[in-house]
Parts: sequence; structure tokens; C-alpha cells
Amino acid sequence: MEKKIYVNDLLEIKKILDDKDDNMLEKTSILLGNSISSIKKRTKIITDAINGTISLQSDTFVKVIEELIVLQNHKTSKNSINTLTDIKTQENFSDFITFSEDDKKYYVIGDLHADLNSFLEILKSIKFQEDFDNINLVFLGDYIDRGKDKLELVNRIILLKYLLPNNIHLLRGNHELYRIDNDGNYQSPMLNADMSYLFDFLTLLATDEKYKEYGITKEYIKLYADFFDSMPTVALFNFKNIKICAMHGGLPRADLYSNDYYDSQSYTNFNTLLDSTTKDNVGISQKINMLWSDPYDGYDEGFTNTSEVRFSFSKNQFIAFCKKYDIDMILRAHEAQHNGYKPYFDNRLISVFSSGGKKLDGTLINEHSYYDTVSPNFLEITDKSIKSININFDEKKPAELEQKFSFKAILENRAKHEKNYKSYTPIKISNLFEDIQNSSDSIQIIDIKNKKNKKIFLSEEIILSHSDLQQFNGIHKDLKFSIDKANQTITNLCELSLIVGVNGAVINKGQTINVMDAFVIYSEDAFSLLVTI
Repeated sequence: MEKKIYVNDLLEIKKILDDKDDNMLEKTSILLGNSISSIKKRTKIITDAINGTISLQSDTFVKVIEELIVLQNHKTSKNSINTLTDIKTQENFSDFITFSEDDKKYYVIGDLHADLNSFLEILKSIKFQEDFDNINLVFLGDYIDRGKDKLELVNRIILLKYLLPNNIHLLRGNHELYRIDNDGNYQSPMLNADMSYLFDFLTLLATDEKYKEYGITKEYIKLYADFFDSMPTVALFNFKNIKICAMHGGLPRADLYSNDYYDSQSYTNFNTLLDSTTKDNVGISQKINMLWSDPYDGYDEGFTNTSEVRFSFSKNQFIAFCKKYDIDMILRAHEAQHNGYKPYFDNRLISVFSSGGKKLDGTLINEHSYYDTVSPNFLEITDKSIKSININFDEKKPAELEQKFSFKAILENRAKHEKNYKSYTPIKISNLFEDIQNSSDSIQIIDIKNKKNKKIFLSEEIILSHSDLQQFNGIHKDLKFSIDKANQTITNLCELSLIVGVNGAVINKGQTINVMDAFVIYSEDAFSLLVTI
């Protein structure tokens, strides 16, 4: 039978959980009986929280969330982390968290997506309830949406974070983002979101009279939003044998106007990179980019830098980023992997996914997961390797080692990468019109950074914005301009200043300028396009 925790209970529960040595003089009877030792009480509280036999009464939930927001926003250090070697201890920098070598066991959990079953299987397989004081769980985000446990999973994780703040570490995923519509309603930013998405579901309960009895309000929904806002983006590990960077998605967007992609002031250190004011040349926060980006998994010749919200980063960019910050390997989530994990870039990047509906043999077993083609995994960081462990959904054998990635091999691959790395130097705007042919019946646009990346518009007059040009690098989200082929003019329709022609004529919003048959249009440290009309 489920027992509700009330506000007055929280202090006594904290006393029990803080009493690790079984020397508590005052015995409480809030959750258990006076006859049980405090250590057993601690284990019972955590076990009940995991199993859902205790939960938070509504006022208590508000207090817990508010305390966690303060906790996650509180910086325990103001040091600059220029490289991972600067990390000396476990600290909270608000936008990122750090870990140094200690005696705890470390497990990394990928996307769970409202799948309580997979989460419980992970805890069972690592014997979390028996050994939680000696375990650090690092979650890579995407706790919500799509699965069948809309609120159950995230609320249990919130309770565990409150009870074990130094053992449970929650990074933000892209599904923990949201948008607010003109009526002040919270919605998922995802395309085609439906009622399986948390914010859309809660907003329905809060705004539809049919569901008034549930007592969901916009203020209640805002608690989740504020809690997600307070989550860090990145976890950094400086261990004796390995240096690891972990996040939900991947790298920040590369700056093609900077040497080796990450040499500008925006990338000085992790403090600057993850500051909410640090934006890329598309106008998007770099910490948001790290929730969305993916490793490119194809031939080098096929890679293209784009301005899409969800973009890919190349192996060369990966090597440059890791070299700059002294990173040996990266752990990330974000993409559903059929086997629950996938290595990239000679095993220096591991992608993990922790929600899934099937066992390795293909047997469908977990109906709570949206991902019925995935056999879920989680990662264990040991002193010599990263282990990718499959969730087996088996009472006798709940987990099974799927692959081991030795630190020795990873360090050898890093050395090879850096030895063979091809340094990147920005392309200057010169000799741009070689082999450019204009057409009488179309407008052709070419990315200066990659001449193979082009787009043709069969029109005499067009208005172009980010949605039309996002295949090109550096297209700002607010960009908008028009081209009149007949009159050979271009008009700026946005607040950004645009530069036209090799001589650099600047046009502001509403201004029109005459152009040649072939001309350059660009914005400072952002996009550079060749246009033929």
C-alpha cells in the first residue's frame, strides 16, 4: 500500500538518511517501526522510494522540487575548468558537474523516456538498494515522453535525487526542453508531440474542464519546467586512468571561422562554453546544442555543416574538441540504438540508450517502453574500462555484459587521432567565382565553406529564411532576405546586418542594394553564401 510523505516528514527522513553509522539516538516511527535500526531504516526508505510504496503528497512535492532547484543552481565552485586536468573534486558549477577519483562505483544511464521497467531493472542489476551509499548514478537526460510511465518514472527519480543528492546526478536531455505558447501554456518543442509527451499531457489536464478534478495547474507544470531548467548539461570526470566528458547529445556547434573549430573566445573554458549567454553563429545557445547534436556516422566526404537545430559533428571536429579540453572519451545518449549502445570514432565515443522493449534474442518483454526494437543498455565506469551492460529482463540474470572498452586502447586511439589530425584553417573569401555558372531561369546558392553544398530555386523573386537555408552552415535562426532576379537586387528583411559583395557593403533591415550576376552574401562570423542569379 502506498504511503504519502508530508512536509513535516521530510526533516525526520533526512535525519534517518544522514545517520549512516547506526548511532542515531532518536528513533523515529514515521515510515517504519521503532524496533528497526537506523541503517535498516535508511535502506527501507530507499527501497520504498524505488518501489513506489512511498510517494510525495502534493505540498511535499512542491517543497522537494523547490529545494532541488536551489541545490542544482547552487555553485559549489567558481574555478575555471579549462581542461579536465583542472578537476580536483566533485563539484557543482550549475551548468556542469565534475567528478574526481573516489571509491564509489559509477553507472551512466541513457534515455529512459517514461519507461519505469527498464529503470527498475537497472537498479536491480547493480544492487542499488543494497549499496546505494557507494554508487554514483549519472543520468544523461530524456526522463520523460513517449513511454507509458508519464509521471511515475520522473517522480521516482526526483524523490531519489532528493533523498540521495550526492549519489543521483541528473543531466538535462532535449526532451526536458519546452516552449510556452501565447496563452502561457507549456508545450513540448518536439514536432508532432501528442499526449504521450509530458508537457502536452499536463497542459491538457490543466486547461480542459473535463480534467479539473485532477487539480493540475500551470503553476504545478512550471515546477517541472523550472526543475529541468536547473539541471546541468555536462558531467566531467577526471580519473587516474581516463578523462571523460558526458552529455545528452554531443558537441557544441563548430565555428568554421575559428582555427581548429573551437579556438574562439566562446570556447575558452567549460564555464564560458556552457554559460546560457554563449551562442553559436545560428543564434542558438551552445548548451542547448549539446542536447541535440549527433556524431556523424558516414564517409568523411559526405559530411556537411548545417544550421539545423539537430546537427551532426564530424570525426575531425570531435578530435579537435577533445584535444582542446584534454578529453579521452565522450559518453552520450540521444539516439535509439538497437543493441542499446553504439561506439563511434574508434571507440572514443560511446552512445547509450536505456529504454527498450526487447531482450537481445529479440523477445518482446517490456511494454512500458516506446522503443520495441531496442534492447536497452547502461554503462559502468570501472578503473580500467567502460562496460556496456545489457538489461536482460531476467529474474535470475538481470544484466549481461555486452562489450568492454579498455582505457588502454582508448588512450592509444587518442594518440593516433591527434597524430593524424588535419588542422582546420578558415577559408578566406577569395577566388570565389571560379567555375560558377549563372542560369537564366534559376537562382543558385552555394555554401562557401563547402562548394558541394548548394541549392537551386526556380524563381525570379524569392524570400529566404532559416527554414529555406538551414542545410548551409551558420544560418542564423532570424535570417530573412529577398532576391529580385529581374532587377538584380537584394533586400534585408531581418534585424541582422548583412554584408554583400567582396567589398563588404553593409545593408540593414529594409535596405536594398543592387548586385552582380554572381555575388557573396554573409554575416560576420556566421554564414557565407555565393549567389548566382
